[in-house]
Amino acid sequence: MEISQSERARHEPSSSAEPPDLAEDLQRLVHRVLHGLMQQGTQHYRLGQLAQAKSAYRAVLQEQPRHADANHNLGVIALGSKDFAAALQHFQAARQAQPDNWQYWISHIDALIVAGQWWSAAELLEDARREGLAAGAVEELVERLLAETGNSRAAAASTGDGSDSADIVALTVLLNQQRFIELEHQAGLLAQRCPGNAFGWRMLGVALLAQGKERQAVHPLREVALCCPDD
Repeated sequence: MEISQSERARHEPSSSAEPPDLAEDLQRLVHRVLHGLMQQGTQHYRLGQLAQAKSAYRAVLQEQPRHADANHNLGVIALGSKDFAAALQHFQAARQAQPDNWQYWISHIDALIVAGQWWSAAELLEDARREGLAAGAVEELVERLLAETGNSRAAAASTGDGSDSADIVALTVLLNQQRFIELEHQAGLLAQRCPGNAFGWRMLGVALLAQGKERQAVHPLREVALCCPDD
């Protein structure tokens, strides 16, 4: 994951009693100082001097706590150190400060996947897709999420465990992406592994109906009724 290179100045009207020229001079000075700190942080990061990089970025946040690039870059460093809580906090702050910067969305979703928070990753990914994240980026994140949940599901199958959150996330992602052929296959595997679990049967029925396979959908939908007689 790359750290952010851009630097955006914040120009906000001054509410102080200082003369306009002095206020503008101070604003330009602050901007130059912050820009210099960001450059220092980036240089330290590239040299592997992470403590110095964090110090520079944190100095920026002392002046501007919502500084998007500084938060993002601290998130990158925290993620590399497997400090998932700090990484997610900084990525969220960056994304909220500049919601039109797709890199911040991608970094946040990727961090959620790495941290094993797959359901949150799937929800944020769906939000990003609706907001207009490029199809290629969506597809790449979907494949990454499916790969991670697939590893968990394979481990569960090898130990004889039942369905878990990885199954729910994976099937929900496939449904959201309208990948019904894959959904049919994966839901079928879950139904075979956990025949008493209605979720697998329900997803299998949805996948079959979406493909126009009404007759084949009858059996899994009957199984749903047997698993959940009160629904």
